Amino acid sequence: MGFNVGGIYVRADRITQQDVVDIIQDYWLKLGARPSSRDPLDFRPLSLAKTGELAFAIAPPLPELGGGALKWVAVYDSERYHCDSALACRLSMHFETDVWSFTVVEAVNDASAKRHGKQEEFLRGIDSVMSAIAPLPHAFLYFNKLREELPTAQLQTFQWLAFEGIPYRPKALYSGPDPQSPATR
Repeated sequence: MGFNVGGIYVRADRITQQDVVDIIQDYWLKLGARPSSRDPLDFRPLSLAKTGELAFAIAPPLPELGGGALKWVAVYDSERYHCDSALACRLSMHFETDVWSFTVVEAVNDASAKRHGKQEEFLRGIDSVMSAIAPLPHAFLYFNKLREELPTAQLQTFQWLAFEGIPYRPKALYSGPDPQSPATR
């Protein structure tokens, strides 16, 4: 089994963690989702299409590893293997800043990353994506392993969002259950 993970990074030179939380919440509420009272860390990975539930972990702004000058807000969600590139695009447009969205699927030796913003960039291939994302804070975290991988004090610096009732959107990567599917009838 290979390494499979996805996430979003928002450049944080003019924005806060709360700014990112607010836009993610606004984005999903406008699409018809409802806030969930469940603990976000209890959400099962890769279940959005079955349950219509989605949770987010949003880290505080942190500098790049190795003392880089730029700060980034890491955004991970319960889909774990993916990233919502539509949400990344929305964040970039709203804040007028760079936002990286990435997916690594080592099991099939594939990876891609896109920098949304004024100077868009698209990377393909494990080596290219790993070298671009690895210096960013909290690189390559599995959402459902956060309790195991991070100390409690660090987890407490994250903000959490949880949604239910994510609507079915047939052309979107992030979609709730198809009401016509035999599994949801």
